[in-house]
Amino acid sequence: MDKKYLIGIDGGGTKTELALCRYDGSAVKTLLAAATNACDTGFEAARNTLFAAIDALISGIDQGEIGGLFAGLSGGITGDNKRLFSQALHERYSEIPNIANDSDIVNALSSGIPYGDGGVVISGTGSVAYERSGGKMRRIGGWGYLIDRGGSGYDLGRDALYASLCYFDGRGPETSLKAKLEHTLGAPIDIAVGEIYKKGKTLIASLAPLVFEAYSEGDDVARAVVGENVRELCRLIRSIKAEKIVLAGGIFSHRGIMLPEIERALGGVKYDFIFPAAKPVFGAVAEAAKLCGIRADDDFTMKWQDTYK
Repeated sequence: MDKKYLIGIDGGGTKTELALCRYDGSAVKTLLAAATNACDTGFEAARNTLFAAIDALISGIDQGEIGGLFAGLSGGITGDNKRLFSQALHERYSEIPNIANDSDIVNALSSGIPYGDGGVVISGTGSVAYERSGGKMRRIGGWGYLIDRGGSGYDLGRDALYASLCYFDGRGPETSLKAKLEHTLGAPIDIAVGEIYKKGKTLIASLAPLVFEAYSEGDDVARAVVGENVRELCRLIRSIKAEKIVLAGGIFSHRGIMLPEIERALGGVKYDFIFPAAKPVFGAVAEAAKLCGIRADDDFTMKWQDTYK
């Protein structure tokens, strides 16, 4: 049976996006499913969610028509997860000749650099960098909020809280961050600390946009917080040997602030920074194409962009 289709999967900690496309890159069907991070839900629950989503995606299509499947999953290479997912996918979808799985970070990289060497720096709740060279991936950072320091939404939120508490108790300069945090948290900064400790990382990371708001209003403390975190991100950037680097994740949505700060911190060292127009699921599709010997070139990418909904 002739192969006609590719499957790309971007599995995250809050949702999973799947795409079915033709060999020329044109999207046929997309689907959203629940989280598939085995570190959060356990392997069996993540596997079952993934299988149900794939089955729904390819409903009415013979497995034999599918040439390649790539699943980039959050938590997908932690511990033994990569081997477990690989074994499960190959057993369940044995008629698909080319199947591979890896971290969702591969999706982020390939969404901006579909083939060839390059790097990616991701700044969302956490921060991490990866470099692809000669087909091999190298991880830089990304050891979690208890170990890493700087460059993530969590770090920005934590630093904003620290600066505001320093202002509150007389250890630090005045900052508008205190009032912004109190408005968002619905309580005086000192009273809110108990709730912050209860809700932890997710709540703290959600406060990061307030730093950019205060930065835009000229708050010196917010500007210092951004500068310190950018310097840590630049340590990740300098560790990548490739000139092309994808900047991905929610913090880089504040591109107008982040890019000038990064360029300033790099002190004239030039990189070709890429802010991907396509969502990470396209990176998974590009990886599935690669498994089938198809290059996700400009024509492939244009077909995707014209048909993706």
